Amino acid sequence: MFIPFYFLLMTIATSLALFERGEEKKTRTEGLVFFFFVMVLFVVAAFRPVGIDQDSVNYAALFNGQENDEVEMEASFYMLVNLCRVLMDDPRILFVVYALLAIPIKAAGIVRGSRLWMLSLVVWMGYYYIYQDFTQIRVAVSTGIFLFALSLHGRGQKGLSLLLYLLAIYFHNTAVMYIPLLFIGSKPLGRTGKLILASLPPIGIVINLMHIDPVMLLPIPQLQERIELYETLRDSGIMGDTISTFNIPFLFKLFIFYFILWKSEYINEKVPMLSLYMKVFIYSISCFLIFSFLPVMAWRLSEVTGIIEVLLFPAIVYAFREEIYGKLIVSAYAFMMVIQGMILTSNTINTDF
Repeated sequence: MFIPFYFLLMTIATSLALFERGEEKKTRTEGLVFFFFVMVLFVVAAFRPVGIDQDSVNYAALFNGQENDEVEMEASFYMLVNLCRVLMDDPRILFVVYALLAIPIKAAGIVRGSRLWMLSLVVWMGYYYIYQDFTQIRVAVSTGIFLFALSLHGRGQKGLSLLLYLLAIYFHNTAVMYIPLLFIGSKPLGRTGKLILASLPPIGIVINLMHIDPVMLLPIPQLQERIELYETLRDSGIMGDTISTFNIPFLFKLFIFYFILWKSEYINEKVPMLSLYMKVFIYSISCFLIFSFLPVMAWRLSEVTGIIEVLLFPAIVYAFREEIYGKLIVSAYAFMMVIQGMILTSNTINTDF
């Protein structure tokens, strides 16, 4: 029942997004509609039955005191587990708390970073909600904090952004990937900047094809340990050792990016932080390509920043005189990704551990 319900919910949200005005000020009705969908997403994630995905089973086991020496959890997880045990001796309370932390703050990030709230919500529902908020709940909190922090980053408040990035690391250690982003700005790109961004995906593809292992180049011990763990799992056959970097969703993603880059001079007027969004997106794509020799690591490192798609991709709407064309492109991408997300989630074992 879940899949038909989710597709129906996403179809309704998409239909509303097609008629959304891309203006800075929203009407009361638009705000209430957005709030309603956010509440539905919260309820679905918070009150899903244990066992609908493998990660929920693992979390329930840890909540009930079944320790796993092979699992390294952040201090925030044990803090929340202890808090939840005081409130209720039922692992389902843990999912409520994580959903309460992740989903509202992600919605706030959309409100602060996009003028197309419903279209951003559709992109979110298309992949990241299923793969993070519904499954990888620790990552979901980190990406929510990141999405909110970007609005501060783009306005030059990097000190507050740093504090939020550190908070994101507290909830999931792969959020350490946010720290290098503090060194990028949000000023509109010049010709040289555009050329640099345009050239990075091809360079990443070359590195991917040459099978270069960048583990020894990373001066981050914690990240090195996690990568070495994934290498061990890969070599033992527990995790796959191949990843397709030329699938249709990936190519569609690159198409949207390059189109936005091409039309960025027109889009900048409506999306002041477009430059920052594009740089974060390229950072995500580069991680995916460079670490593709370790599929799980490639997905994890790219998706912890890939949430930027929620703010970046709706910007394509402003490249068209008739906004409906941009909305249709983004909606097609979201539905393509929701199908992929459903497949990945249904076939995933211990993806969050």
